[in-house]
Amino acid sequence: ARATVGACDPLVIRFDHVTKTYPRTHTHALRDVDFRIRKGEFVYITGHSGAGKSTLLNMLTDEKILKIVHAGDNDYRIFNTHFGIIPKNTFDTQVVSAFVGYKYPGAFSKLVESELRIKVSKGYTVTDWQRRPFSRKQIRYALDDVIHLHALWQKLTYKMQRAGRLEWAMEELKKLENPENYEQDP
Repeated sequence: ARATVGACDPLVIRFDHVTKTYPRTHTHALRDVDFRIRKGEFVYITGHSGAGKSTLLNMLTDEKILKIVHAGDNDYRIFNTHFGIIPKNTFDTQVVSAFVGYKYPGAFSKLVESELRIKVSKGYTVTDWQRRPFSRKQIRYALDDVIHLHALWQKLTYKMQRAGRLEWAMEELKKLENPENYEQDP
C-alpha cells in the first residue's frame, strides 16, 4: 500500500492499493482503495458509518506516511481538539525554511515564489471557509495552497542535506507532534 503526494505530474494525492484491516477481527476498514486527486480537483470524503473515513483520518498519525504542510500548527490544534490526534511524520515547509535562512514565520506565497519561481494568489487568506459552496476562487486558492508542497519538500530537503542541517530540522519537526503544544487552558 502506498499513499503519496505527487511530484511533477498533475496528481496532488495518490493512494495505490491501500488496505487497512483490524488485526483482532480481520475486518477491513479499507480494502484495496485506489484514488487520485488531480490538480484542480476538490474532493469530499463521505460515507456511511464504517465506510473508512476514520481510517483515512488515522493515516494522519501513521508514521510511515509523510505529510507535507506549511504552517501546520493551526491544523494540528484543530485535529487535537476535535479528533484527539496529532499528525505524525510531518514536514512543515515553514519550519524548515527557517533553517535555510527564511524569516520565521514566513508566507507560503513568498516561499513558493522564491524557491520554485511560481507566483501564487494571496487573495483568500482571510475568507469564510465555513460557507458552502466554495467559490471557484476559493477552490483555486485552496489548491494553490497545496499543489506546490511536494516540490518545496524536495527543494528544502536538498538544501538542508547540503548544509548538513536536515537532522536539526527533523528534531524541530518532531516537537510539532507533542500534544501539549496544542492544548488550551480553559
